[in-house]
Amino acid sequence: MLSKNKLTSLYELYGFEVKGTINKNIMVFALHSGHYYNADVVPLTNDVKDNELDEVFNSFKKSGYACKVRKYESIEKAEKELFKGFFNLDVTRAKLKKTYEEYTKSVVSVYSNDAEYKYINSKYYINDKEASGTLIENVGKKISSKGSVLFLIEAAAGYGKTSCAFELVNYILEAYKNTIPLFTELSRNRKAKIFRYVLLDEIERSFPLLRSSLVSEQIKQGNVPVILDGFDELLHENDDYTDYEKSESMLETISQYLVDDAKVILTTRRTAIFDGDKFHEWIEEHKNDFDVVRIRIDQPSVKDWLSEERYELIQQAGFPIKNLSNPVLLSFLRCIPDKDYKKVIKDTTKIVDRYFESMLDREMTRQDLKMTPEGQYAVLKSLAKDMIDYNYTSESKENIAEVILQENQALLEITRKNYSADTRPTLDELVNKLSNHAYLDKQTTDNNIGFVNEFVLGNFSADIMQEHPENEWSGEGTFIEPAVLSYVPRSDEEKKKLWNAIKFANNFLDVNEQILNDIRLNNKLTIDILGEGVNEINFEGLAVAENTYIKNSVFSNCIFRNVTFNLENITGSSFVECLFYDCEVEGIEEKPDIYFYGCTSNNEILNQIFDEDVETDYKSDEVDDCDIFVLRAFKPVGSEKIHKHRPIKAICSNHNKYSPKQIFKSIQKLKKMEYLLTPDKKSFVEFNFEYVSQIKEMLGE
Repeated sequence: MLSKNKLTSLYELYGFEVKGTINKNIMVFALHSGHYYNADVVPLTNDVKDNELDEVFNSFKKSGYACKVRKYESIEKAEKELFKGFFNLDVTRAKLKKTYEEYTKSVVSVYSNDAEYKYINSKYYINDKEASGTLIENVGKKISSKGSVLFLIEAAAGYGKTSCAFELVNYILEAYKNTIPLFTELSRNRKAKIFRYVLLDEIERSFPLLRSSLVSEQIKQGNVPVILDGFDELLHENDDYTDYEKSESMLETISQYLVDDAKVILTTRRTAIFDGDKFHEWIEEHKNDFDVVRIRIDQPSVKDWLSEERYELIQQAGFPIKNLSNPVLLSFLRCIPDKDYKKVIKDTTKIVDRYFESMLDREMTRQDLKMTPEGQYAVLKSLAKDMIDYNYTSESKENIAEVILQENQALLEITRKNYSADTRPTLDELVNKLSNHAYLDKQTTDNNIGFVNEFVLGNFSADIMQEHPENEWSGEGTFIEPAVLSYVPRSDEEKKKLWNAIKFANNFLDVNEQILNDIRLNNKLTIDILGEGVNEINFEGLAVAENTYIKNSVFSNCIFRNVTFNLENITGSSFVECLFYDCEVEGIEEKPDIYFYGCTSNNEILNQIFDEDVETDYKSDEVDDCDIFVLRAFKPVGSEKIHKHRPIKAICSNHNKYSPKQIFKSIQKLKKMEYLLTPDKKSFVEFNFEYVSQIKEMLGE
């Protein structure tokens, strides 16, 4: 027998009203929708006779209800049937499948009509440990698990976050026939400034005929897994990617859904907020509410992108493979026909030019656009210049068209004459063709458009930056990273020109961005690093501190491969959880002022430069001023709050009195005394609350 209470709660969730009947074993649930009155007649037991059902059915039918008899084997069956009916399961899933197919087609069709899409599985890490199997299967299989889980998928630009999100949508559609993912690209919805409204807007967009409270409940039950692509897109530039308060409110909004069996997947660029102690405190506060799985996607290798045959051909052509890291160029090389591929790699110094020539030639055919590739390039460059001048990356199609018209009238009139009189487009029609260019794409739900990817935007931005008369371009930092990344595959001479153009503006960026731009364009480190925190950068095949200085700085979670360190120019600096592969040192006549914490090496480099052991004689109850300084990082003066986790790099930075070496020794000492602990993430330190009374006493509280 079905439970009356459970059945009533279930139907009320979907907006039904309970109607009384003369038969205690039959329930009727009515739903009013405008002029329509519907009623489900539900027998609670198998013993109910057909004539009894007919009597109730006909009674409500005469009252004007459209009736339907629903015979459920269990409450679980009733849940599935109502979900399937109200969420229009088959149609909604088919729409999502079509969205996936349109995305995959759009990725490859710009390069070739015959190109076949295939998701690239690159190396990835789960909670800082290298994972086996594919990321899609690892996450996908957990969708059906009990309990609520927040998946945080982090990757740099171009490493496949959006493709990963789409693949997860497709996996869920294939693996779970009674599930509907709620999928959205957050970069396409920036109308609402408050994230709670963004999420509600997406719920209403995906399920326009359903109450948001109903959808929210199905999210919590695990029937609607949530996939939010581009979480970082809502952290605008003025947040500097370190403003935790905004991200915390967004995460708190998400946490309200993370109950029961809910699954929420966020993709985001790696940002400082997710490595800060406040984020870890937020996780700690919710550790009994839901699990957090952090996944980091590594950069796909060139071998991941290209077939074995194409990889060998480009090697034979002498192309420096390490420079070929841009996903747009790799997609181009992956998707173009074999005959075109062999032509493109004949002169590998011109591979970027070949890409633009090929795409612009293709656009002439696709849109019957009788404008030369050079003309198209000039139009797009004028649009990029307007974006840089007025600091925007997307606008309404009408405004984009207006910019194209105002900046290119002479060229547009010349182009119109290339058509015969009977096919000649009007000026507006020609501008419309250009605003539908393959290099432009819809960016937001309100139909704003911008450049299709950052490589294209960066290429035009780099051209404009180099045209500055005094070679000191000083525009918004938004455009620097795309410009630099677009120039990585170019010749050393071209990269040097861009570096000279952006060198002044580079000084105003975050130190990690400064270093990456320097290495990418100069193939070495040419800037000084003074009192900075450098995080998660891969240094490969270059000299560090060769003709520059590193002072009082902390390197955290960095990887050094085939790097030569000039120790004479490195002082008062520390390396935390760094990896060293095949590295060498110079200038080692005396012990350098460098400290290592949790680092590993595949050769003797650490033994060569490691300072004296941190072990020191002390009594178990003795602490010095530096120890107090470290403990104050967890219990600030005047604050009642005690931080459970603090990143080592944060403790070492912004200090004047103690060197990183002294601080590291204090950390080790306090761990020996068990006042501090080592959490799973070794670049953090954990406060041991078992000794809170003793620690407060030491702090004079």
